[in-house]
Amino acid sequence: MIIKAHHKVLMNEIAGESVLLSTENDHYFTLNESGTRMYTVLIEQGSIEGALVVLQEEYEVEESVLRRDLIALVEQLRHAHLIVVE
Repeated sequence: MIIKAHHKVLMNEIAGESVLLSTENDHYFTLNESGTRMYTVLIEQGSIEGALVVLQEEYEVEESVLRRDLIALVEQLRHAHLIVVE
């Protein structure tokens, strides 16, 4: 599975939090500081597995909890057409 930012999505980050806006369907999604970091790493790494490696070094959290949170975020963003999963 490859995760990419949708080409019709704008991201605005303010004080660590962000808003993702689809210019295609006007859906928007707000992310807190940790959600913003998870999104950024997911896009940089292109996969949940890659993001797990990076984020486990940054946060004190069990792998199963982090994996669950990443999968939930990917599903929410995909449902809102804010990311592309290939």
